[in-house]
Amino acid sequence: MSDPTIPPEVVFDLLSAPADQRGQRDQLDQVAEGLVGTEQTLLISHSNSSFRLGIGMGASISIRVSGDIGDYGWFGNGGAVVEIEGDAGRNCGTAQEAGSIVVHGNASESLGSYCRGGWVAVYGNAGDRCGAGMVGGEVIVRGNAGNEAGLGMRGGTLIIGGSAGSNLGQGFEGGLILVRGEVDSIAPEIEEFRLKESDRFKLGLLMLKAGIKASGKEFRGYRRIPT
Repeated sequence: MSDPTIPPEVVFDLLSAPADQRGQRDQLDQVAEGLVGTEQTLLISHSNSSFRLGIGMGASISIRVSGDIGDYGWFGNGGAVVEIEGDAGRNCGTAQEAGSIVVHGNASESLGSYCRGGWVAVYGNAGDRCGAGMVGGEVIVRGNAGNEAGLGMRGGTLIIGGSAGSNLGQGFEGGLILVRGEVDSIAPEIEEFRLKESDRFKLGLLMLKAGIKASGKEFRGYRRIPT
């Protein structure tokens, strides 16, 4: 049973944080480490599209960001469960090792690129090269994705609930791409295939985990052409 005397959220106000990014990062990491093992959520207020917010954070805690964030948000996330109540700049969730990131708005280029574990989801649209270089984990886009989605993927699963731009899967080496809408063009190294029932079941679980309602029957799969 939780202690009613302990507030459910601890507020980190960026307006009162150090102006330099290094000082801001150190202070944020210190607050986050103090919440490890508790049931409290870290609320980051007045985000003001701050760059490199949460970069390299290893603390496995719940975080809620009120507002938009700039580029490289939670780059290298090591286990935090992050909800961003706004838009995200470029490279959000790049090189994530564990944990999850949910963007309630739109995301710019390279969402979840080089992801190794956990999952990254955006409820709006994603820019070019989402899921580029993925090794593991899942990147989920409820809306549309830009050009070169899944560029150089080596593993993991990229799910696009809307349409995808040109050169889907350029340089694709491994993993799985699932698209519900139209695709402008696919790279020569990948092919479309019909999903098995097991694929649809896995897709449904992933979408449910990200809070997105969709039927696996509406999606088409893309994989590397066997050599």
